[in-house]
Amino acid sequence: MGTKNKQYVLGLMMSDSENKSLEGKKQRNMDQTLRLICVSTCIVIFLGCYIVYETQRSLTTISLNAFKDPMLLPDVKMPEALSRSKTKEYILTHRLFLNETIHMMLKKKNSDVKQFDIKYPHSCKIWRHYEKSKIDQSILIYSKYQKSGSTTITHLLYNITLKNGVNFRYTLSKDALGYNGITGLHNLTEIIKGYPKPVIYIAHVGFLDFTKIGYNPPVYIDVVRDPVEQAISMFYFLKQCWACQRKHNNTYRESIIKMNMSDYIDKYGVDKLPRKSQIKWFSGIDGNRKSINMAKRNIEKYYLLIGVQEYYIQTMQALEMLLPLFKGQLHSKVQAGVRIGATTHSKFPPNSHQFQLMREKYAFDYDLYNFIVQRFHGTLKCLHIP
Repeated sequence: MGTKNKQYVLGLMMSDSENKSLEGKKQRNMDQTLRLICVSTCIVIFLGCYIVYETQRSLTTISLNAFKDPMLLPDVKMPEALSRSKTKEYILTHRLFLNETIHMMLKKKNSDVKQFDIKYPHSCKIWRHYEKSKIDQSILIYSKYQKSGSTTITHLLYNITLKNGVNFRYTLSKDALGYNGITGLHNLTEIIKGYPKPVIYIAHVGFLDFTKIGYNPPVYIDVVRDPVEQAISMFYFLKQCWACQRKHNNTYRESIIKMNMSDYIDKYGVDKLPRKSQIKWFSGIDGNRKSINMAKRNIEKYYLLIGVQEYYIQTMQALEMLLPLFKGQLHSKVQAGVRIGATTHSKFPPNSHQFQLMREKYAFDYDLYNFIVQRFHGTLKCLHIP
């Protein structure tokens, strides 16, 4: 009898131990499940917030990388250099999606705007060579000369498109898309034709003569900057970009990252400074007396306005008066301090001797720049802008 009781008690103890073991396993499994659910929830929330943040940032600020790549049409061949880069294609997916999103938003928005109605005093001699009757006022191209406050204007123009239902395109540079000569013109016109009018087309692309392929020229606008100041800004902008990337095995770039501008000029000379010539930008030809005259003719004949970065607020005022669709949407915001773009820090300008060397080297550019500034002041006078 005693032995049976002992066995009975032992059995109870064993079953109790097994029950506790099973309960412990269940509890551990439950804890692991809860932890997994918590971690998964956190990841989903984080990814959701990141996607919302990135989308909102790209859609509202038009940073340097937003909407930067073309949505290629079926009959436009992608340049070979671009098609080779598989990594870049993956990176572009997000930007192309945003471009498509904007396009769909604008298609759904009803708009009575059919074209950009140009308004300027015909008695003013500034526009005596501007052939308004031949201009296609349903297409506006902001050719976006680099490092001249272009990102802020891009942001403001984008907001105008959302408000007025105007289509918006923001693409790569002429060089990146392979726009060279007549072939480039055909490619660009095919891309532009693929979107409903009116359309604002923005790109780092110099002047292209649409009349050479039988098209009416669009409304051209741009903003320029003092050549030396533009070169300084471009140097430090590229230096900052290369420092952020650090994915290249390029000893030349690595050496530049460690230099200031004075050191660079001492080592490589003024000729090697990375910059975009204003003469080539508006003529398509490297700087000489013939190309300067061609650039001036193109400006007088095809550009409604070329503003000056040093007179940024006045540039916005002039745009509002020449293009009534922009009225009240540019000048007031810039005056309120809306400036968007890539801010470069720790810019050390060249010394006075190097500065003078740069001015002498850019003599042709200053010839054209002074012509643009003089023309701009004439525009302000005609529009009664102080």
